[in-house]
Amino acid sequence: EIDGMYWGTLFVHNHKLYILGNAAAMSHIVLLESEDKGKTWSKPTDENHGLLFRDGGSKQAPRYHGAPTPVVFHNGRIYRAFENNEDNTLKGMRGYRTFVISAPISSNLMEAKNWIKSNELSFSGAWDRPGSYPTTGWIEGNAVVAPDGSIKNILRVNSTPFYDRGAMVHIQNDGQSATFNPRTDFLNLPGAQSKFQIKFDSVSNLYWMMTNNNTNLKIANQRNVLSLYVSRDLTDWHHAKTLMEDNQNFSEEKSIEKTGFQYPDFIFDEEQILYLSRTAYGEEVPRQHDSNYITFGRVKNFRNY
Repeated sequence: EIDGMYWGTLFVHNHKLYILGNAAAMSHIVLLESEDKGKTWSKPTDENHGLLFRDGGSKQAPRYHGAPTPVVFHNGRIYRAFENNEDNTLKGMRGYRTFVISAPISSNLMEAKNWIKSNELSFSGAWDRPGSYPTTGWIEGNAVVAPDGSIKNILRVNSTPFYDRGAMVHIQNDGQSATFNPRTDFLNLPGAQSKFQIKFDSVSNLYWMMTNNNTNLKIANQRNVLSLYVSRDLTDWHHAKTLMEDNQNFSEEKSIEKTGFQYPDFIFDEEQILYLSRTAYGEEVPRQHDSNYITFGRVKNFRNY
């Protein structure tokens, strides 16, 4: 039982298990640690015990948002992406501002003084494609080390009625600076209307992504297909394998409405990928977003794809 953790990412460091996320929805950014492999956990009582960044209180900004996106270790620092719902009067994702937090891996990660937050970047409606809903914005950033050794924050862009639109934010100066150029930094990213997961495999020297790719060209928010993609450079992505798809003989519209193999997370385990899907499946599910299963999957000899 993990009390006081929401949107958390598990990772191991110095033989301890940690989970980094939010104390609750739109709340503090907190870090919990366990010394008994997850049986018991610390409490984020103050800035010396895992309370890293406080929210604004009384539902005021900053209202911190996240997802279980990757924790990345690089050049002696640890990174993870979050967002701040700075303006919740705006519709959809429009009021979310993106940033990353980071700390030296040699420091006491439970002390807030060792963590920094980059500047926050807002999404501008001026970047919308003609015909976009006024809900366009970015959330659920994925920290990753680019081929040139720099840190990128690759974000899902909620771009209804369009899909496959991602954004690459550049993180510099050991996590202090975040920059984005709308003329060059939007990506054609399969499945970027929903949360995805990107990780680098040092054996194949390739990036692997698990995502909900669109097979229906008319419905942007499709999650009834889960696929594995691969890239050399984080910009050109190639479909490697379809992992899950609906088999309930629903109409296409009903399947997209009811079925979701979504919010994937995965790890490399020697010659295989192990993954989990937050799954909505069956007649009783109110909508594809509201899962009633967690599904475990295995991709054997994934590098063959």
